[in-house]
Amino acid sequence: MKNSGTLCKGAMGEECALQFLLSKNMVLLGRNVRIGHKEVDLVMEDTSAIHFVEVKSCFTAQRIKSNVAEYQSSYNALFSPGSKVGPQKRQNLMRAADSFLRSKKIDKNALFDIVLVNFERSGAYFVEFIEDAFNAVTR
Repeated sequence: MKNSGTLCKGAMGEECALQFLLSKNMVLLGRNVRIGHKEVDLVMEDTSAIHFVEVKSCFTAQRIKSNVAEYQSSYNALFSPGSKVGPQKRQNLMRAADSFLRSKKIDKNALFDIVLVNFERSGAYFVEFIEDAFNAVTR
């Protein structure tokens, strides 16, 4: 069972990710979409594909560095996509995507994206969008 702090962090991260993706001219098809026991955080659509998005959020005690390159380097060390979405989660996302596309009779490419949201103590946050982070299913 997740504690309320984890749920709050997850909801905040999903909202930040959603706003970011909407700013990229994507359209929301579903949020926290449950297919059997599998869940997809966000299902988005753009002109060429359906995006199945896993959102990962964290809070950090680290101050924002004035040197952007230094910050990006430390950020990348903490948030490698492979370490945040393991093989079982990837497989579940792919199965859920296949079921979603079939049930909605959608004939578009599926992309599996990861959005990393890093919250700072100051209230600032940083979003990293990793489009097509792992194997896509082509319809």
